[in-house]
Amino acid sequence: MPGSMRVNAPANLTTSATSTRSNATTENDESYMDALSLQFEHRIVKSISDCQKNKGSFEELYSKLANMKQLPRGVVSGAEQAIDAPVNSIVVFLNRLTRNTKKKKSIEIWKEYLDKTFTSLKDSIVTQEAEGNQEMMEDDEEETADDKKAEESIA
Repeated sequence: MPGSMRVNAPANLTTSATSTRSNATTENDESYMDALSLQFEHRIVKSISDCQKNKGSFEELYSKLANMKQLPRGVVSGAEQAIDAPVNSIVVFLNRLTRNTKKKKSIEIWKEYLDKTFTSLKDSIVTQEAEGNQEMMEDDEEETADDKKAEESIA
């Protein structure tokens, strides 16, 4: 209408859908990072166990893991499967994370985790292995004593 003025509706101060989305993204990011951390731990523990079984050097293993140029194969897909995340959702998360920090690459997340946990994981695995071997030796001694008693009772 000629001569009429249009007035916009007043601003709405309630939370918008975008803020809800950012909260959901933050929750997803946390679950993605937790899943990646679990996969990192699984890989490190497996590597340490294999190194111990093969009587390898833990220093060489650490050096090998620390000098990797990319994330170990299957870590991202394993993390996605563990939390039933859509395919490539953690890849998108890592890309967004590395883009936002600009200096940190996804391999650096691996290296930081390795630096923080390698020694404690190694120590716990070595201790568990030693305790397991001690229990096996004690069981063998008990079985030997039981066998001797059985032989004596037969004779």
